[in-house]
Amino acid sequence: MKKFACSLSLSLLFLGSFAPLASAGTVGNLFVHSPTGTQQLILTIGGTQTVSASFTGWWDSTGFHDPTNLNYGVGDGNTTPDHHDFFVFNLANVAGTITAAQLSIGNDVAGYAAGVPPTTSTYQMYDVSTSIAALEASNSGQVAIFNDLASGTSFAARTVSAADNGTQVLMTLNASGIAALNAAEGGQFAIGGALTTANAPEPGTVILLGSALAGLLFRRRFVR
Repeated sequence: MKKFACSLSLSLLFLGSFAPLASAGTVGNLFVHSPTGTQQLILTIGGTQTVSASFTGWWDSTGFHDPTNLNYGVGDGNTTPDHHDFFVFNLANVAGTITAAQLSIGNDVAGYAAGVPPTTSTYQMYDVSTSIAALEASNSGQVAIFNDLASGTSFAARTVSAADNGTQVLMTLNASGIAALNAAEGGQFAIGGALTTANAPEPGTVILLGSALAGLLFRRRFVR
């Protein structure tokens, strides 16, 4: 009985050590004290052309947006509601085939909420199907717009942490993002963003791993 109790204790210890880093929706805050620095698209069209954002903002998970607040904070900071952000660029003066693009986003010194688990997250950017007019308007209860900013075709993604505080966060657009930019030339281009938990194992994975470890420990003690 003494050996069995020891094995069981070790199993529970291992199980606890593989607990998820954070529950769903606990992702911290990025750009929380924005706007700061610059918000620009850096386009490669033979040479380099820079386009500043014409509008920035966020929608929260209740579907609320205040167009007088140009803050583009994203995430939840371990509270509710969650926020998704967006950037709008006027490409009326852009001509030629875009072959590469980066979005440079100013991040305040306190832009990533230090101490909110996990200490590393993923900032991902997506296409936007909501009209520019609706995206920039004052509204509430428009949860579909909030969801739109974090779904659809992914245009860029990168790992972020407190190390990005006080810097220009660079997002390199992928082939889908570049194609969308070329299609939007002469008009307006919008891109949405969401902060998600990084490297947090699913609960089912944790349970299976804990069970496997428990089995191995039990077998080592009693099967010789």
